[in-house]
Amino acid sequence: MNVNYLPNLKNLKLVGSPTEAFAEEMREQIDFFHELNYLEALNLSEFGIYGNQGLLYLLLLERYGVKLKVFYCREDLFHAPEISVEMLNNLLPNVRCLQVVLTTCGGSQNLLQVGWNVEQLYLDGMFLPFVSFQRIVNKFAPTLTHLRVRYGSYPLAQRMEEEVRLEREEMRPLPKLKKLTVSIHYLGMERISEFVGRCCPSLQQICLDEYYYVPEQERRWTKEELVAVAKNTLFGLVPKLEKVVVCVVGENRSKARFTVYKD
Repeated sequence: MNVNYLPNLKNLKLVGSPTEAFAEEMREQIDFFHELNYLEALNLSEFGIYGNQGLLYLLLLERYGVKLKVFYCREDLFHAPEISVEMLNNLLPNVRCLQVVLTTCGGSQNLLQVGWNVEQLYLDGMFLPFVSFQRIVNKFAPTLTHLRVRYGSYPLAQRMEEEVRLEREEMRPLPKLKKLTVSIHYLGMERISEFVGRCCPSLQQICLDEYYYVPEQERRWTKEELVAVAKNTLFGLVPKLEKVVVCVVGENRSKARFTVYKD
């Protein structure tokens, strides 16, 4: 890996699950990286950590963290013993756009401790209690302008009544939120509508994104149904809402995207 010929690089993405030997080689190469003075975005969401390779994360953040406005990562970062929450706060003081791929409740708990003023938050995860996602959103609620939640779990009807009650209790206002993207199938339109009406007074755009991995036996939404929801429900909930973007999965898992505008 050599970025010395790209001194004006603004976006850097690392992909793979390096072995410990390769991680050591990378650590050596990072020492010889060009300063990358213009770097603004670092994407580690497809870059795994094993063993003591948290040191590799640490080395990258020590060198470039203060420059970063955009940071994508996996929850591994919040489990790495070499990196404390206090270190993350010091190393990444300017992060405004954050994407995290979550797989355990532990990662979400640690994320609640960071002190970043995040404006754009993208959360991806499977089979976690949705209340864990809500608490992360609440953490950044005062500053959020964009929120995307890609969530895969059991449909609302299959979750315990107590779990659903907790989810409703955790709803908090997002006063500056202008754009919201949510998974349709697992959250349910009733709860999405409730959240939009209660928590998003400044919302201008909502994207209803049908999750790719809906089980074959589960019913999918049709374009006509979603257009009706947009026109008959969503536009009436928030006066500032201008458009609803719908992404539905068609044949061969291709996605069809269309926009419904407020009349």
